[in-house]
Amino acid sequence: MHLIISNADDQASESFVEMSADPSDTHPPADPAVQPLLADRVGYLLAKLHHRWSAESVELLRAAGVGLTGLHFGALAIVDADGPMSQQELGERIGKDRTSVVAIIDELEGEGLVERRRNPDDRRAYALEVTARGRDWIERAGPVIERAEDGLLAALGDDERDLLVGLLQRVLFSPSSLPA
Repeated sequence: MHLIISNADDQASESFVEMSADPSDTHPPADPAVQPLLADRVGYLLAKLHHRWSAESVELLRAAGVGLTGLHFGALAIVDADGPMSQQELGERIGKDRTSVVAIIDELEGEGLVERRRNPDDRRAYALEVTARGRDWIERAGPVIERAEDGLLAALGDDERDLLVGLLQRVLFSPSSLPA
């Protein structure tokens, strides 16, 4: 199917939108604002999905009076489950560089959710530990994060969600996709 869209200059441009001929197909057509070359690009789609997830999770966390972000939740949940741990280890676990981890921990520490303590095994490093307030925050934020995920994936049925998660895990964690 061809679709004519207008750009800001009100000049017509042509874009192709692939649509199913099956009337029972409930998948919405591609966003006509997305160029055809990007609509099928995995990296672009994952980036857009991540951007939407970030915005929606922040909005829901704020509305619930919890604050911070899904990234803060992930970092704090990892430290709570597997800590104490160094900032370097946390960075490796969440895929963030040293500067980003320091900023995340500064924010968590500023909220009283995590403490930096000298690592007894390496006095040059900090061991991160979740505070009682941090554990309470995780308990309050967890259901909000789940609601954000539910909203993000509302167009998918349970089987489709399971399939999506399984496929993403396979791509991310298969031996062939891990860094050498």
